[in-house]
Amino acid sequence: DDIVAEVKRLTDRELADRGRSEAADEPALLVYYGVGVDMTLMNIIENTAGKIERLDPGVKVGMCILIVDAATKAHLWAGVASGDIEWAPTDKGTQKRLEYAVGKMFESFPE
Repeated sequence: DDIVAEVKRLTDRELADRGRSEAADEPALLVYYGVGVDMTLMNIIENTAGKIERLDPGVKVGMCILIVDAATKAHLWAGVASGDIEWAPTDKGTQKRLEYAVGKMFESFPE
């Protein structure tokens, strides 16, 4: 999955619901995305096929959406979310989790 592309799509939808649309030329707002996990929490484990890397259970992943005034570069709004890693996520499950997270973040977006 391209998580950032999906977060962008969901963000575009949330902004469109609030009367905002994407502008290629001279945008009023800039949108920055960040998705990450603390890679220091990787473990090497052995299985019958050899060594593989995986994250410890309970590791949190985080996501941030930052909206900035294009002219002044002033930060106007930030939304953040975090959650636990899912070990066997499905595309549908990932989609639902992202929709929920982005929707919750935008509940605090100023109208």
